[in-house]
This record gives sequence, C-alpha cells and structure tokens, in this order.
Amino acid sequence: MVTDDRRASLRTKISIIYENLFKGEHVTDDVWDELFLLKANPATLQDTLSKLNSVDLFNIKDTLNKLFKRCTEILGEDNYIKSLNVLVVGYFGTVTFTVMFPL
Repeated sequence: MVTDDRRASLRTKISIIYENLFKGEHVTDDVWDELFLLKANPATLQDTLSKLNSVDLFNIKDTLNKLFKRCTEILGEDNYIKSLNVLVVGYFGTVTFTVMFPL
C-alpha cells in the first residue's frame, strides 16, 4: 500500500507547482521561472484545472491574470524552452477552460 508521503514523493515537481499555483498560494519569481523552465505536462495541467469550479477560479483570478501576463512577457524573450512551455501551458489551459465553461 502506498502511503500519502510516498504518493507525494512520486509527483513531479511541475505537478506540485501547478497544484500550488491553482490553490492561490503566493508565487515567487523563482517559482515562475521554474514553471516555465520545467517541461510542461499538459495532462497534469488539465487534470489540475478540471478540479476547479467557478468559485475556485474566481478566488484565484489574480493568479490567473499573473500567469497570462507572465506568458505574454516570456513570449517576448529569447528563451526557447520557456517560450515552448508557455505555448503548451497557454494552449492546454485555454482548451480546459473552454471545455469547463463553454460559451
């Protein structure tokens, strides 16, 4: 049987960042850098976002605004790893929101 501690240690760093980000926790500049330098994980991102309801999204509105602001800033940089990860995060984040909240 896998304990909670063992299960937590099996999670990837990016999944932990996604979870903390969408809990509305304070995000430092270092965490923002890590978020975009680590390989994006679309499945984990979609899973994390799909667990949120409209109230959760409202509560993390500032974080989401910062996320998309950071994404647009990074696209203007010359770091191709960050740019690729921004595109993946942006695409799968948008797709997930569209499925969750269709017009």
